[in-house]
Amino acid sequence: KAEHLADLLQLSKMGIIDPAEQTAIINFIKDNPAQMCFIMDGLDEVKVEECSEYIQGVLQGEMEKDVNIIITSRHSKNMFALQRKHPFDNQYEILGFSPEEIASFVRKRMDAADADCFLEAMSATEH
Repeated sequence: KAEHLADLLQLSKMGIIDPAEQTAIINFIKDNPAQMCFIMDGLDEVKVEECSEYIQGVLQGEMEKDVNIIITSRHSKNMFALQRKHPFDNQYEILGFSPEEIASFVRKRMDAADADCFLEAMSATEH
């Protein structure tokens, strides 16, 4: 797996680090997988058909066992397709605030005139 991990990371090929440093990083990951957390932010912006080998490898579980991977994404057709192809262990959804919760928050932190102006401007931009 260490050799495949090197292919997945491709850090030295991208010119980010030299090959010796990459080897040290890979050895650390291999020896300490539970201490690692890879974050893939904005995965919804990647088209499924254009998904790089790195992302495909991560989603197919080709990282070391016990490595933690966090993926952030908005709801999208692309994410639905990726999730069907590579089911996730856990999925969480961060919910937004209701209009009432937003108004309450704003009114606690601004004087009445500023809060009214802000909330009016915000409602004018809602779709």
